[in-house]
Amino acid sequence: MSPSSDLLLTREWIEAAALLAVSLIAIAILKRFLSRARLKPAWAWVHTLVPAILNLGYVIALGIFLQAAPLGSRWSVWAEHVSYVLTLWMFLILVRQALMRAAEWGTRSSRGSAALQHGFIPLIKNVSTLFVFVMGGIMVLKHFGYDVMSLLTALGVGSLAVGLAAKEALSNMISGFVLIMDRNLAAGDRISLGGITGDVEEIGLRSTRIRTGEGNTMIVPNFDLVNNRIINLSDPSRASTCTTQIRVPYIADFERVSTICTKILSGIPQVDHSKDPWVNLASLADGSQLIAIGCWLREMDDAGAVLTALNKQLLQVFKTEQIPLIEPPLLPH
Repeated sequence: MSPSSDLLLTREWIEAAALLAVSLIAIAILKRFLSRARLKPAWAWVHTLVPAILNLGYVIALGIFLQAAPLGSRWSVWAEHVSYVLTLWMFLILVRQALMRAAEWGTRSSRGSAALQHGFIPLIKNVSTLFVFVMGGIMVLKHFGYDVMSLLTALGVGSLAVGLAAKEALSNMISGFVLIMDRNLAAGDRISLGGITGDVEEIGLRSTRIRTGEGNTMIVPNFDLVNNRIINLSDPSRASTCTTQIRVPYIADFERVSTICTKILSGIPQVDHSKDPWVNLASLADGSQLIAIGCWLREMDDAGAVLTALNKQLLQVFKTEQIPLIEPPLLPH
C-alpha cells in the first residue's frame, strides 16, 4: 500500500472519528437539555422517554461512524446491516414506550375508572408491544430480502378469523373504552337506562355493573350503553327536585296554604335552602284547588324523607288551622 493510500486511509479514519465525537457531544448536550427541561406536570412523563431517546442517538452516532469509516466492502455490508437492525430496534423501543406513556397519561384525564387503570391500560400496552415488534420483524426480514407478503397475508387472515370469532367481545371492549374516554359515565354516577334507575359501580372491559334501587346488580354489556340513550342523573350534580300535590276546597285561602308549605319546607334539613321552593295553584278543576309543592334537594336520595316530613307536618298544621284536604277524584274503572 502506497504512502498516499495510507495517508488517505488515515484521514478517513480521523474524519469518521471526528463525526463520532461530534455526534457524542451533540447527544451529551441533548441529554443535559432534556434533564434540565421543566415541563408541566401533565407532561412530566416525557422525561421517562429520555433513556430511549439517548440510546437511539447513540445507535445513530454509531451508524454514522460505520458509514464514514473505511471498513472495506465486506465489512461495510455487515456494518450497514448491524446499524439498520440496531437503529430499528431502538426506534421501536422508543415508539413502544411513547405509546405506553401516552396511554398512562390518558388515564389522568379520565374520571378515575379502575377498569381503565387495571384493564384497558395493560391491554393497550400488550397490543402496542405486539404490533410494534411484529412490524419490526417484518421490516427486518424485508431488509434482508425475504418475501414478507405471505407472512402479511397469513397475519391478515388470522386477524380476520379472530375478529369474527370474538366480534361481540371486541365490540364490548371498544365500547367500554369509548365510555371511559368520552367521560360521560363514571363509577358512582346515577343513570336511568330503559326506565331502570341505578348507580354505576364499575365500568369493566366488557360490561358495566349497575346497582339498582332494589339493591340488585344489573350487568349491562358496554355495547348496549354506547348505543342507547342514557340519562345521567349525576351530571352536572346529584341535586334533584322533589314535588307533590294536595287538594283543598275553594274556601281555603291559597296564600295561607302557600305560607304554611313554605315554612315547613324551610325547616326540613334535606332541602337545599340556597334555592327557593315553590307553591303553585296548578288547577281549579274537580271542585277544588290543586296545589303543586316543590323544592330542590342536595341529594336525590332524600326525596322520600322530605316528602314524609312535609306530609306529616302538613297534616298536623292543617288539622290545627282547620284546613280540610280533599281526596282526588276516583278514576272510572
